[in-house]
Amino acid sequence: MGRGRGYYDKYLSLPGFRGVKVGVCYAHQLVGELPVEPHDVFMDYVITDG
Repeated sequence: MGRGRGYYDKYLSLPGFRGVKVGVCYAHQLVGELPVEPHDVFMDYVITDG
């Protein structure tokens, strides 16, 4: 749930970006759906504590 003006989204969506996108969070923070905007970048993996 971003509030950072899309800085990471801009960087991760650059044409030359090469890397695996991994999100880290607590298991209780996972939800079934989130609102998305056109500039949002999806993670390749999500790692939790549970």
